Amino acid sequence: MSPPGRPKGEYRSAKHEGTPVSPPGRPKGEYRSAKHEGTPVSPPGRPKGDYRSAKHEGTPANPSRRRLGIALLAASWAGVARGAIGAAEAARIERLLAYVEAQKQARFIRNGTAYSSADAVRFLRAKYAKIGEHVTTAAQFIEQVATRSSTSGQPYLIRLPDGRTISSAQFLSAELERIDRQQP
Repeated sequence: MSPPGRPKGEYRSAKHEGTPVSPPGRPKGEYRSAKHEGTPVSPPGRPKGDYRSAKHEGTPANPSRRRLGIALLAASWAGVARGAIGAAEAARIERLLAYVEAQKQARFIRNGTAYSSADAVRFLRAKYAKIGEHVTTAAQFIEQVATRSSTSGQPYLIRLPDGRTISSAQFLSAELERIDRQQP
């Protein structure tokens, strides 16, 4: 907000009190120092908003480069967050996923629809990549990723080849116990 008596939008310190906001005749939004007075704001032919330095004068403007850089930075941060899981726990999770994928005759039921083991593993990997940043153990993987739908809240079920249907939590927990018994 401008001080009383000062025109709206005129934000000047006391040091510059009494000097004009911009020289007469200067277009609105053209803010430059006295050093650059008289030079054009942008070279002729340059699109509005293209603020490249002389160093990059001949290179084409590429706004997607900035987005790519931001995406790479975000991915590296996700890697740091995911880095909290130890190699042993990551191996246990991979063994659970390999076990699920090996169950070719079983059907994995998610939100009332039956899926193949390959589809189930693909889905679990995607869900783990999306929401698994706080998962640090295989038990947490079962509990937070592989037990129930995050959208409907329905439990994931597994229909075994003999016709029995059990919860994925029970199925994966039993396999995790078997893996742990095999470890020396």
